[in-house]
Amino acid sequence: MRCLVVDDDETCRKFLLRVMERIGDCDIALTGKDAIEKVTASFGTGDLYDVIFLDIMMPVMDGKQALSAIRTLERRAGLQDGWGCKIVMTTAMGDYDTVRQAFHNQCDGYLVKPLGISRMEALLRNLKVLSPNVSLRRNEDGESSVATPRDPSLINRAKTVAIPRPSEPE
Repeated sequence: MRCLVVDDDETCRKFLLRVMERIGDCDIALTGKDAIEKVTASFGTGDLYDVIFLDIMMPVMDGKQALSAIRTLERRAGLQDGWGCKIVMTTAMGDYDTVRQAFHNQCDGYLVKPLGISRMEALLRNLKVLSPNVSLRRNEDGESSVATPRDPSLINRAKTVAIPRPSEPE
């Protein structure tokens, strides 16, 4: 699994990296503009991101602008809506209008800070990014609760099933 964490807050960024590095390779970006550059580069190499965690309030380019730009990049690359990477907004803004606008702009998930492993795991399973036999939690020994967390047969199995995002009724 390939993950991009986009957050200017060091505490949140470290938490997401610590959790997601248990099951895949993670890159970081501090602004929406940095995220666009990393996503563009991933199209150039063919090593696309499976999931992007995107904060909303960031300097230079906020998460809402970055979300729209990433979806535009995907369409230009020939990906139909709903077939690109899964984008999860991670923010302290949990009001109805902000959440609604994020989904209208085609985010796939929304997590309100402070983030928790249980909510992240449930959302990633729902998005078919995380297989049922892979856990983000650690066992009593402090190890990932999956014997071979980077084994593609365990993690990428869900990747082969693409579920398009339902279109919004007009």
